[in-house]
Amino acid sequence: MHAATPPQRVRVLVNPRAGTGGGAAALREGFGGLARIEEIEPAALRAALDGAVAAGDPVVGVAGGDGTMHTAAAALVDTHTALLPIPTGTLNHFARRHGIESIAAAAAALRAGRVRRVAVGTLDGRYFLNTLTFGEYSRMLRMRERMRRYTGKWVAAFLAGIATLATLRRFTVRLEVDGRVLTRRTPIVWIGLGYGSFPRVHDALEQRTSPDLEVTMSRAMSRPAAIGLVARLSRRMLRAGTPLRDARLEVLHTRRLTLIAGPAPDARAGGVRIDATADGELMRVALPVTIGVSDGALRVIGGEERPGSRS
Repeated sequence: MHAATPPQRVRVLVNPRAGTGGGAAALREGFGGLARIEEIEPAALRAALDGAVAAGDPVVGVAGGDGTMHTAAAALVDTHTALLPIPTGTLNHFARRHGIESIAAAAAALRAGRVRRVAVGTLDGRYFLNTLTFGEYSRMLRMRERMRRYTGKWVAAFLAGIATLATLRRFTVRLEVDGRVLTRRTPIVWIGLGYGSFPRVHDALEQRTSPDLEVTMSRAMSRPAAIGLVARLSRRMLRAGTPLRDARLEVLHTRRLTLIAGPAPDARAGGVRIDATADGELMRVALPVTIGVSDGALRVIGGEERPGSRS
């Protein structure tokens, strides 16, 4: 990490559809003369970021939630433009992980000009910042998106969560991890980037010298037990709290893994597509797929790091 004098009038791109909003007016008040505030619809955000990189902007601010930061990372990875994350979304895990809890904290970080290089997760040429999931969480989000036009986001999320739990499905997955092939039957494969990624599933205090992937799956269990486990995980995805302790959770740490399409020996033939989420954004991926870590790939303007959270 090093300090750099922040440029005058940094460009700040605002997602007006982000969760808690805050809006352009709140950002203008918080940043004063430090920033040029521009509202950018999500569909136009990537092009605006590409333009900032092409123009040689040393810093670009992005205001929104984790989905917005996911788009920003895709544009800014391996460039000389640093990301200033401004938390105006619903959950804001990435900004908080890097010591920015509010608009005021983002403005203070910009004034301090602390630039650090952070790791990103990789998914066959795509990137993620916090979490990657396969399985029932993806199905729940698809249901939520179908219903939200009629009920609003939070009612849709509640109804989709209940429907997913009521019809919870497990799927068989094969993973290659550190030379081993593992076969598991689970409702979800959850992959978090680095120590302190969200939701926490244990409270191990060990600090690793480099970021890794934390892979969490459920061990074999009855349907009611699986439903109870998913419900508790869901609560921790909505609020920070005490770490989840459950002997039926299997947690692995690795720098690289391959997710294979099913248990059959010929699964490498591919052609199978599976629902996934990256930082809460829905996607479809073709299996097999390789997941890894790219160290120092993203430049970030940050505040004081949260204790125990290392990227």
